[in-house]
Amino acid sequence: FVNIDIFVIFAFTQNKPFMKNTSDSQIVVYSLFFFAICIIIYLCIPDYCINAYKALNYDDNGQIGDIIGGTTSPIIAVIAAYLTFLAFWIQYKANKQQRQDIAVERFESRFYEMIHLHRENLSDLTCGEVSGREAISCYCYKLLIIYSLISHIIEHLDKKSKKDFKRFSLQEYKGNEGKTKIVIAYNLFFYGANYSMIFDFNNKEKRLYDIICHEIEAFESSCTVIDINAKYTEELISISFTDILDSYASANDTDESQAPNKLQIPDKLLCGYNAKLGVYYRQLYHITKFVAQKEGLTETDRYEYMRIVRCQLSDYEQILLYYNSLSPVGHKWNEQLVSTNSIDSEKWLISMGLIARFRLIKNIPSSFIMFGHLPEQEYVCEILKYRKNAPNCTFFESRKAYIIGV
Repeated sequence: FVNIDIFVIFAFTQNKPFMKNTSDSQIVVYSLFFFAICIIIYLCIPDYCINAYKALNYDDNGQIGDIIGGTTSPIIAVIAAYLTFLAFWIQYKANKQQRQDIAVERFESRFYEMIHLHRENLSDLTCGEVSGREAISCYCYKLLIIYSLISHIIEHLDKKSKKDFKRFSLQEYKGNEGKTKIVIAYNLFFYGANYSMIFDFNNKEKRLYDIICHEIEAFESSCTVIDINAKYTEELISISFTDILDSYASANDTDESQAPNKLQIPDKLLCGYNAKLGVYYRQLYHITKFVAQKEGLTETDRYEYMRIVRCQLSDYEQILLYYNSLSPVGHKWNEQLVSTNSIDSEKWLISMGLIARFRLIKNIPSSFIMFGHLPEQEYVCEILKYRKNAPNCTFFESRKAYIIGV
C-alpha cells in the first residue's frame, strides 16, 4: 500500500527515535494490537464462512469469493485508514519538534547576542586609566576604602548622629550594622555624594549621609592625591591606606612631618559610577531574567545557560555583584522570578532569589577579604537548602561557611 510507504518514510526520518517518548510508544502498542485483531479476523472469518455454507448447493462458487472479499475488504480499508492516520500523526510530531527546535534556536541566538552586549558594556567600564575587568577589581578595592572610612566615621559620630544610625540600622536591616554600613558605602560608591539628594530636606537619613560625605571629602582633601595613572589595588589597601587612616584617626598627631605619604588614587572617592555600572548591571539582570522566565526549559537547562553567563564573570565581578545585591539599587537580584512550567521537584530552587538560584557568586575567592556583611551570612538559608536537596552542589567553590557554622 502507498500508506505503508508513507508510514515508513515518516518513521525513519524523525530526529528522535519513534519509541522515545511515551505517547509514541503507546501508539505503537495500540497499532500492534490493532493489526493482531485484523490478522485474526482475516484468517478466521473466511474459513468460518466456508464451513458455514459448504453444505449448501451452489451452482457457482463465486458467492463464496464474494463472502471472503466482502469480509476482508473493510479490514483492508480500515488498515489503510489507520496507516494514513499514523502518517499524519508522525507528520504532526515532526512539525511540533521542528517548531521547538526553531524556538530554541531563536532563544539561543538572542541569548548569545545579549552576552555579546554584556561584554561590550564590560569593556566600557573605566577607573582612571584602566578599563574592563581590571576596572572592576579597582571598584572592589575602592568600595573597601569607602567602607573603611564609613566605619571609622560612624565610630566617631556624636551621640545624636550615632543614635540615628542605630535607628536606621534597626528599622531597615534588623540591627545588622555591618550590612547597614556596606549599604551606605555602596550607595555612595554607586551614586556619589549626590545620593543624599533623594531624601527630604529634614530627613534623618539625609543628615546622616551628609555628615558621612562631609567627613569623606575632608579625608580626601587632606590625605589623598588624584593621579589618573594610579590604581586601587590590594597593596594600596593593605599598606598605604591603613597607615594613612591610622594617622588621620589619631587626634594627637599634629606633626605633618611624621605623617605618611598621601594616598594616590585615580579619581575622587565620591565621584559615583552610576552612568557606567548602571548599564552593565541592567544588561546582566536582563539576561538572567530572560533565562529564568523562559518557557519550555527545565531548571537544569536554565542553570546550564546561566553557567555560561557566570563563566563570563570574573571573581571581582561576582564580588561587586554581591555587594550590589545588598543595596536598594540591586535588590531584585534577591527576588524570586517564577517560571510557569516548573515542576514540583524544582520548587525549592525557584523559591530563591536569582543569585542563589543560579549560584552567580559561586566563584568568589577565599583570598579576597570580604567586608561588612559576608555572603555566608546573607545566604545561610539557601546554603542549607542546597545541602539538603542537592548535596553534590556547592554554593561556593572555594569559600568555607565556617563563620556561622553551616
